Amino acid sequence: MTGFAIVGFWAALILLMQIYMTLRVGLVRQKHKVSLGDGDNPDLYARIRAHGNFTEILPLPLLGLMLLALLNANDYALHAIGALLLIGRVFHLIGMGGKHNAGPGRPIGMMMNMLAILGTALYLLFLAVTAGGNLPA
Repeated sequence: MTGFAIVGFWAALILLMQIYMTLRVGLVRQKHKVSLGDGDNPDLYARIRAHGNFTEILPLPLLGLMLLALLNANDYALHAIGALLLIGRVFHLIGMGGKHNAGPGRPIGMMMNMLAILGTALYLLFLAVTAGGNLPA
């Protein structure tokens, strides 16, 4: 599996989760007949925020993964970062379903995502500095 295929694999799973989260919001909107905003519904508000947070967090790490693949990053590192991102979002989503949206999965998921982002940034810096003339044209 090439670096690009690995990134494609994790990106595809994350995109499927994006669809799932969009549907979660839409179903509650339909049920409570709320087309805009949260209608003062705490369940809808929590789902909107979980979806929003997902959408806010993931684009840049996915871009980072693609850049890592361009710089011929280690396949295991790409898998580890992709898995941390996806599993972290799953934990976060489970935590958002807890009482007052404060389940233990929420901070665990965010920490996993921050570790993935930090790892991506540091690895990108390392590869960019050490690659020298080995960068793709």
